[in-house]
Parts: sequence; C-alpha cells; structure tokens
Amino acid sequence: MTLAVAVLIVLIFVGFFLVPRESNVMGEASPKRSLSVTSTSSATPGDYQLSWPGMLPDQPLYKVKILRDRLVLWLVKDPVKRIEYYLLLADKGMYATRLLIDKGNVPLALITALKAENNYTLLVTEYRWAYWYAKKLPSDLTQNIQRAAYKHQEILSGIISDLSDTKDKDAFTQVLSFSQRNLDELRALK
Repeated sequence: MTLAVAVLIVLIFVGFFLVPRESNVMGEASPKRSLSVTSTSSATPGDYQLSWPGMLPDQPLYKVKILRDRLVLWLVKDPVKRIEYYLLLADKGMYATRLLIDKGNVPLALITALKAENNYTLLVTEYRWAYWYAKKLPSDLTQNIQRAAYKHQEILSGIISDLSDTKDKDAFTQVLSFSQRNLDELRALK
C-alpha cells in the first residue's frame, strides 16, 4: 500500500515538475505544437491556439495523466482558476481528437471529443456560478472561452467532413451540437 502511494507521488511529481510544459493555464501553446485559427467573425478576433495534448488516450500512461488532472481539479478551489483549467483540458482533448482522427482511431477520437466537450460543459457550469455570484472574471478569459468554442466547432466540422461513415458523422455531429449549445448558454449570460 505504501509502495503504491509512493509511486503515485513520484508520478505526480514527474507530471508537474519534470515534464516540460508547452502551454500555460490559459491554453496558449507554442506555435510549433498547436492548432491555430484566424477567425473571420467579429465576435472572435485574432488567433486561438489549442494546447498540445501531450499524452494521447491510446498511450499506456494516459490513465495517470487523467488521475493527475482530477487531483488538480480537486485541489483548485478558485472559480477563475477552475475555469482556466477546464478550458485547458477541453482544448487538449479537442486537439487529441484531431490527432486520433489523423491516426485513424475514430472510436477513441469520438470518446475523446465527448470528454473534451464534457470539460467544456463543466467550464460553462463554473462560469455560470461565477457569473451568478458576481465573481470578477478577466475579460480576456471570457474572450478565450468563446474563441475556444469556435475553434472546437471548426475542428469538429472538419472531422465531420473528413469522415466517410455515416454513423461516425452522426456521432460527431452530436458532439458539435453539444458545443453549439454550450456556446449559446454562455452567450445567454451576457
């Protein structure tokens, strides 16, 4: 039992401190490892880059990464920091979805896309609570949240157009509708 706890602590330490970070909490990434979009909409000016996902769900240590993410969410109590972290998780998940599609692993990509949109839904929930309790949110965070939704929808639309199987297209269309509902819910708060 103590050996398992020691191994877990070492893995968390390695994940937090020794693995080089390509992105910060806001989800900005280096240009060499990011998907970016130049928006044409006036509501989403500028570029939005998704964070490099690091480990993909088809890798053996991915469950340790998920455990670390859940631990971080459990430890973070500040609503703004939780929103930022959910945004980071959603962006990484959507980027991982694109990478899995490129690798040809459509079923795992679908699961990853659903989890990414679930993180975005949790972000919207945290945002709603912060809004209702009049918590001051940075304006750049609100803009990044909206640009992320547009970027997620762009990626999902691209995936849908790339797929040939109707069943897969329908499944990703459902994920796209989740993304659109989340964005509509955010807009309703303003």
